[in-house]
Amino acid sequence: MLKYLILLFTTTKLFAGILIQDDSLYLSNNERERLSLQIQKAQNFYNSILDNSEDITILINPQSCLRTGYDYEGHRLRFCDNKKTIKAGTRSEDIINHEVFHYLYCGQFPHFCKGELMKKENHVGLLEGIADYFSYLLNPDSYFGENFYHEFNYLRAYQNKLCFNLVPSHHLKGNALTGSLLRLNFNQSRLRDFLTTLDVKKLNEDSCYKELSKPLFIALDRKQATRYWINSDDKLEFKSSLSNQVNIHPISNSKLFNISISRNTITFKPKSNAKGFEKIEVHLKDGSDTIGIARFYIGIKK
Repeated sequence: MLKYLILLFTTTKLFAGILIQDDSLYLSNNERERLSLQIQKAQNFYNSILDNSEDITILINPQSCLRTGYDYEGHRLRFCDNKKTIKAGTRSEDIINHEVFHYLYCGQFPHFCKGELMKKENHVGLLEGIADYFSYLLNPDSYFGENFYHEFNYLRAYQNKLCFNLVPSHHLKGNALTGSLLRLNFNQSRLRDFLTTLDVKKLNEDSCYKELSKPLFIALDRKQATRYWINSDDKLEFKSSLSNQVNIHPISNSKLFNISISRNTITFKPKSNAKGFEKIEVHLKDGSDTIGIARFYIGIKK
């Protein structure tokens, strides 16, 4: 029996169920075989939790390929050449494992991966966090995403104290969820049960996952918004909805605003002659642990 079959043109099938299309011959035969071995490993591990025997289609550096990852609309994996990444991401086991999970999970549970759900940051954060945790279970170490970027040793740490509902963006929420699953010691059986429903109530034993009844910061004397513009002689004040034990720490000095913080309030006052717009990020700390991140988008009117 042949170990693998090379098809016509540049589509290569290495091992059953793995189809690699490399029209530009970006990868060598050895690199394609190594990629196939890692995909097969991730595929086998997925099937030890859930069962999806569908073929996996991989495009290597196709035209107009901007970002390595799972293509939700086309249901395929794409590895894109980028000056910042090492060999389009094919050298990172974590990235391969993460994207294979998306592929197989969304193929098996398509209703969780399309439509209005994919516009909700919390839902996409769930998918990202589970994919990271899948990578951790398959290759347990301290960090996710080694050997992906040239200038960074890894993308993020698995262990963290972030709270899902106290961070913005789906990747930060995913990282927070991974930390929660590690704290809860989610084994394969519990993960299987969670994956079939995505019922977040199963995570409520971790206090970090309880839903918030109102925004993290409430603007005083103004209509709540995502972006704010104020006059140069005005100020913008927010009251925190968090408990008194959570402390607010600006990450860096603002170029446009003087920032003052009391126990539950953060105030922004324009600096002299300052003009423009700025994103300001603050850390939310419980003791020395960063448990959340808040972002303020504020501009000064001309």
